[in-house]
Amino acid sequence: MEKPFKTYDEQIEILEGRGMKIEDATEATEILTNKNYYNIINGYKRLFLDPSSTAENEHYMKGTTLHEIDSLFLFDSNLRIVCLKRILEVELRMKSIIAYEFSNRYGYDDDKYLNPVNFSAAMPEHLSLDKMLKRVHDQKADAMDSDNSSILHYVNEHGYVPLWVLMNVLTFGAMAHFYASMKLADRASVAKRFPMDQSELNKILWALNYYRNCCAHGGRFYDFKVLRHPIPLTDLHKRLHLVYDRNLGYVPGQNDFFALIIILQLFVHPSDFQQTIREVSNLLGTLEHGLHTVSIAQVQKMMGLPQGWDKLVTT
Repeated sequence: MEKPFKTYDEQIEILEGRGMKIEDATEATEILTNKNYYNIINGYKRLFLDPSSTAENEHYMKGTTLHEIDSLFLFDSNLRIVCLKRILEVELRMKSIIAYEFSNRYGYDDDKYLNPVNFSAAMPEHLSLDKMLKRVHDQKADAMDSDNSSILHYVNEHGYVPLWVLMNVLTFGAMAHFYASMKLADRASVAKRFPMDQSELNKILWALNYYRNCCAHGGRFYDFKVLRHPIPLTDLHKRLHLVYDRNLGYVPGQNDFFALIIILQLFVHPSDFQQTIREVSNLLGTLEHGLHTVSIAQVQKMMGLPQGWDKLVTT
């Protein structure tokens, strides 16, 4: 089916034809101008569609307004900002610890510490050691091509780049791949800082990479699911009686927003974590005032947040 260009007036007509209540045409035009029909409508309409609605015949629940969908859009945008700040803090901490532990054992010269003998040979094909090393070398080369001052300084002045410098130009995914490629004993020396088993940390880093990318690239975040890398079950899961069921699939807190909250609880300083919980709670409170067709409980369910979630993770 073709998707021809539509003016703002035509876009509003489409929404009204599908049962949406447009209270102020000028405000609606402004919303569509600043946020794009595709981003705000296609991205956030699902909660507001009538249960009988189909892809061929979409229809909104009675009383749905564009302001409601915009409220959810704004909530999600602010949620990404709050979470990305903490994810970046975790990224910095992980890169620092990995660089410290690895350099302590294998030195500071990248020609030497990136020798394949310093890594595990037991890697699945899609995460092969060769792929990891190529990824690291490529990102180092990209940094040099973009005139990264720290990388160029070490190359030109010393002839090598220490890992604690190189880590700064690696993507989160490359860092996670680097950790996954380390020998088990080396991975364990990093994981004991938290403390947790190295296999658990490995799974969490891969999941966190997906959350980071969704945040950084403006994806719909509140109901984002990490499909291939759920986090392992923690003591909090057990306390809440959230047990994996092969028939039901992943439990809340394994691959949804609540899972990210659990990850942050494990890595972020307690006072910073509590601040994050307050910020998320305040965002939910603001969103609740902007909703009337759907409830805040429906939003929280899509986020995987159990009732009283904020108290559960801070006590």
